[in-house]
Amino acid sequence: MVGAINVARREADSSWSGDILDGVGFVRGLTHRGFNPEGQSAFVIGAGGAGCAVAAELAVVGAAVRVFDVSSDRASALATRLSRAGYPVTAADTPDPSGFSLVVNATPLGMRPDDPLPLDPALLSPEMLVADVVMKPRVTSFLEQARARRCEIQLGEAVMLYQLDAQIEFFRENLVVGAPAAR
Repeated sequence: MVGAINVARREADSSWSGDILDGVGFVRGLTHRGFNPEGQSAFVIGAGGAGCAVAAELAVVGAAVRVFDVSSDRASALATRLSRAGYPVTAADTPDPSGFSLVVNATPLGMRPDDPLPLDPALLSPEMLVADVVMKPRVTSFLEQARARRCEIQLGEAVMLYQLDAQIEFFRENLVVGAPAAR
């Protein structure tokens, strides 16, 4: 559904298996902080690798997801793939998160000091949880703007920190005691 991987392993038969765990890490970060995405509405900005992973995992756990991307074709393609898989995902024409309980910047915007914000921060309201996937800087300009509007925030580092267990699970899946290691 995502169309990308960030982990790969060699199987005993010499074939390869892959998965993407950014969405898993993101959602585990949410639940660790006490935010259950099931039944929530999520606005995801970005339909690249991380955005696809975050949108897919949010949909899998029961959130209604709307995706915006500067490429409306990418946002529509993601929404179509996830909708065909039975998940409530739609594409947005504008970066307007009004009425959503979760707003996610899943773009690289914020990595550089001169990056524009992914959306107009005036559209954020205190009842929203605003999250980023950007890990450096730790608190992006977008998150600073959200905090200034009294929104709760989730740092981008949650994506990596909370997928570590999933990475271990992924690599252990093909381990069999006594089997020769794949090369």
